[in-house]
Amino acid sequence: MRALDVRRAWIGTAALAAVVLVIAAEIVWLGVLHALHHTPLRPFTGRPIVPERAAPMLRLEDDRGRPFFYRPGASRAPAAFYFGYTHCRDACPLALARLARAHRALPSLRVIFVTIDPAHDDAPALHRYLARFDPAFVGLTGSQGDIAAAQRAFDLGASREGRGIAHDDAVIVADATGRLALRYRGADLDVAAFVDDLQRLSHR
Repeated sequence: MRALDVRRAWIGTAALAAVVLVIAAEIVWLGVLHALHHTPLRPFTGRPIVPERAAPMLRLEDDRGRPFFYRPGASRAPAAFYFGYTHCRDACPLALARLARAHRALPSLRVIFVTIDPAHDDAPALHRYLARFDPAFVGLTGSQGDIAAAQRAFDLGASREGRGIAHDDAVIVADATGRLALRYRGADLDVAAFVDDLQRLSHR
């Protein structure tokens, strides 16, 4: 074979090899994209609220005695709501202690504590109580009728039991757009998983 023919054959073989490599690279890249697109999302540890809906608006009094108006999405920050009372001896302090740890890890989180015992929990009592956990927490009180309406809006209940009040031990999370998204048992809240859930919510 002449030298020119050898050179042409070599060039043809090299070109064919380059084309094969390009095609192989494209196939690999398409496979990666397909895997990314079809990889199942890790489930949240909180129980999804279905159907998702806007968080209820609240018009109550805060723990500094000022009118408080919660409008979903206005703050552009996630919010965790907890309904309890200051002389609760079990679930409430456990839930608030865990929420305080979550707030330290995620300072953008708003924690809103709504008393279910407004006859005893006025603004100063709420302020003193929440300061034991995190001074950034917002405490809310109001008339018994307003509190009951807020509980119903969040699908929560409570009833008197002797000297205490039996109530749902629920942390309700609204995302940064103000939509109710997840529900947790407050006393058993896994702080690390909770913070991870909130961070993932912000990237949806």
